[in-house]
Amino acid sequence: MKKVNSVLLGLVLLLILPAVLFAGGAKEAPAVTKDTLIVAMAAEPSTLDGNGKNDNASINVRRQLYETLLTYNEDMELVPLLAESYRWEGDKVIIFNIRKGVLFHNGEELKASDVKYSVERAARMMYASNQVGVVDLPACQVLDDYTYKMVLKMPFAPMLANVTVSAMAIVHEKTTKELNDDMTERPVGTGPYKLDVWNRGDRIELVKFDKYWGKAEGVQRIVYRIITESTSRAIEIETGGVDIAFDINPVDLKNLQSNSAVKVLIDMGLRTDYVGFNCSKAPFNDVRVRQAISYALDKKAIVEAVYMGTNQPGRGMIAPTVWGYSDDIQLLEYNPAKAKQLLAEAGYPNGLKTTIWTNDTQVRIDIAEIMQSQLKEVGIDANIQVVEWGTYLKMIEDKSLDIYILGISAPTGDGDALYNQFFSTSHFSGNTAHFQDAAIDALLQVTREKTNRDERFAAIKKAHQEIVNRAPWAPVAHVEYITATRANVVGFRNHPTGVHYLGDANFK
Repeated sequence: MKKVNSVLLGLVLLLILPAVLFAGGAKEAPAVTKDTLIVAMAAEPSTLDGNGKNDNASINVRRQLYETLLTYNEDMELVPLLAESYRWEGDKVIIFNIRKGVLFHNGEELKASDVKYSVERAARMMYASNQVGVVDLPACQVLDDYTYKMVLKMPFAPMLANVTVSAMAIVHEKTTKELNDDMTERPVGTGPYKLDVWNRGDRIELVKFDKYWGKAEGVQRIVYRIITESTSRAIEIETGGVDIAFDINPVDLKNLQSNSAVKVLIDMGLRTDYVGFNCSKAPFNDVRVRQAISYALDKKAIVEAVYMGTNQPGRGMIAPTVWGYSDDIQLLEYNPAKAKQLLAEAGYPNGLKTTIWTNDTQVRIDIAEIMQSQLKEVGIDANIQVVEWGTYLKMIEDKSLDIYILGISAPTGDGDALYNQFFSTSHFSGNTAHFQDAAIDALLQVTREKTNRDERFAAIKKAHQEIVNRAPWAPVAHVEYITATRANVVGFRNHPTGVHYLGDANFK
């Protein structure tokens, strides 16, 4: 009898359940909510100090922790951030109205005095020295708690763009002094996230700042995983081990683009990948040697082999997306015969031996190997050395490299980037080649003095051409940013500067 009743009950449920579903409408299963965004990045930051080094890994994490007076959105439109508004008074004074009610991660309110201190500190720490160099620091004033007066030494058109760079982030004066100026691992900013954990060599964990002044639609926690091998980052995004993977290798594109669980974002940025020469040591202090190597490199072949249909062969020291770039720049195009001639003129008729240095990024290792083969054709015997990222940066700073492979963005979108990269006194984070040339300095200074847009464009073009002729770098490619996300990630776009904002990244 019990068995019969069980069977009857089962039949009744089978009859009733469809009717219930039909009456109430079919319901989709509720979306799975996640509160942690896992991000794969290729290198570990060197510092989380808001006025610190400009390496890509550092400034990408810092973008979530700190803010600048103004910023560029993903469409390269200049928008207010910590300064809710600004106005020019004449052509050498900018009044910044500081947003009220903004709190630092320690709960204290942002004041104009913090802004003044941060600008002065950025100048002192040198990583934004070129952006701040035109500021007359002693003349700048705190007019009240929410008004900062910036005074320039001369009329300077790109100053508003300059305050957007990462190393000009606003830090908390009191905390910075309490930490004896060491904020490498103890950041205190005003951004939508604050630091929770930094396990060196493994991961960085950020937690959402619940008193953030702005509107941030992002998750509660962001975990950056340091995954140096590009193929490993691709595997992690395919298998769901991470939600966003930066710096995808073109060799992995086909598989990722065919995976419905993955979205691939490819966007042209402001970055140029280049081969640099240490101009402070022989034989690279001889312009003929630098020119010879530039002529020996088939950049088009390198781009086709390494980037596999992405990026553009190098057309100059700044990318075509940067204001001030001109198609009229005459490059040192591939010419092995010219390379051999210049080597002979420089005293190396039988070639020379040197070393190509790179960090442990597969694309750069691939470039080094192709370079090695191309240089051999003109008599240059090049050894390849691969080192860890932090060590690599230190060796560039210490002037201990020979030939090296690196990339640099023009974060302000302005041709003033050439000043940062090649002016004699520019810090190594921009002038990685330690290039010094009085004639170039004079030309670059003119680009800063011109306020008329057309005249300034002409000055940038002239300086750019002369820099190309002196070959402190050999531009290899203008870079498209390739980022892969899981299909359920929303609110994220590649930023043209390569400094990607995660404050609105979430899951659908």
